[in-house]
Amino acid sequence: MMRKKTEEAPKHAATPEALKRLRTQAQAARAKVSGLSADDVWRDRLERDFGVRSMKMLTTAQLKTLKRALEREQVGEGKRKVRYAETPQLRLIMTMWAEGAKAGWIRDGRWDAMYRFIEAVTGQEMGRLTVSHGRKTIEALKAMEARFRAGSAS
Repeated sequence: MMRKKTEEAPKHAATPEALKRLRTQAQAARAKVSGLSADDVWRDRLERDFGVRSMKMLTTAQLKTLKRALEREQVGEGKRKVRYAETPQLRLIMTMWAEGAKAGWIRDGRWDAMYRFIEAVTGQEMGRLTVSHGRKTIEALKAMEARFRAGSAS
């Protein structure tokens, strides 16, 4: 005679309190990342990286991934002082990247792809992006868009 197993939630499933704590930690990390204070930029990032526009829709694993990524992007205390690109410049780069992904002239619209692009263009990581590197990145994005438009016009 076999006993029927009762269905239980896996022991590793996060409690609502744990999920709330992870969301709070991710929001605290977000506050320390330059360029993510605008709500529409933040929601665009969530949608691009995870396919949702609200953190409440993220799984535990996705929240942990987001938190780690935001912590890597943080600038501030305990780190060497570097002159960063101005916030409007970073916002323009992120906006151009998002619009390029929607228009099709950027194949991979994820943020990590943008970081790799910036590093390829400037030789610098996102956290060390100076104003002149920001200009160089913006010009490279404009050139990509112009090539795309010229190719689609023919």
